[in-house]
Amino acid sequence: MKEEQSDPFIYTIVFQLTVSVVVAIYAFYKGFQLPSLLPLWPFILLMTVFYAFASVALLNAFKLSEASEVSVISSSRSLWILFVAIPFLNESLTTKKVLGTLLVVLGVVIVSWTGKKFKLKKGHLFALLAAFLFGVAFVNDAFLLHSFSFPSYTVMAFFLPGLFLLLLKPKSIKKMKLFFNFNRLVKMVLLAIFYGTAALAIYASYQAGGEASQIAPISQSSVILTVLLAAIFLNERGRFVNKIAGAIAVFIGVILLK
Repeated sequence: MKEEQSDPFIYTIVFQLTVSVVVAIYAFYKGFQLPSLLPLWPFILLMTVFYAFASVALLNAFKLSEASEVSVISSSRSLWILFVAIPFLNESLTTKKVLGTLLVVLGVVIVSWTGKKFKLKKGHLFALLAAFLFGVAFVNDAFLLHSFSFPSYTVMAFFLPGLFLLLLKPKSIKKMKLFFNFNRLVKMVLLAIFYGTAALAIYASYQAGGEASQIAPISQSSVILTVLLAAIFLNERGRFVNKIAGAIAVFIGVILLK
């Protein structure tokens, strides 16, 4: 996303559709099947719209801010999942969950702290918006997963948002020639494989009996790895102590949520 010609909207469409193709290979191997969609259409529509705009917001955040900052700030999705999952999915509220969630928020504040005054940058705001949309969408996923097999649902959860964005801006297809570049295409396919595998694992963990208010925050422990790898490969070493402290706070919060 740091490339000058990169367009978050176009990249989101290509990303969503590429992941859906990658995951579809696994889904058809396991046996792709869909339930009756008519009774579920309001929830499917919510999933489509929220994931579409969440992905656009996230890629805008990556374009405007450092990957390590975006990773930690987007971990605040744990808050929204906690607030929404408890009343709508009848999940339990415990002291450990509350404390863990507060530590996740503390991590966000530490990473955003500039040393002079607290100020969220434009990229941070996109990351927070993405966190809200992803959080609510994941609770909606948890409801829909009662009706789907997780491989089949994962295909739909990536294909429909990508298709929705393409229908919003059909002329976007002309700009996809960016991906005729071999190196850029390889990177996108690798990204799709990692994200697709992660999504399958998360949805599988919910169907195996995990709670949404625990699974999503625990998956945010990846923030530790992101901060470290961004420092090594993207040379994102500014305010490194803040980032590590924020990442550790998020990680401890995740452990408490577990």
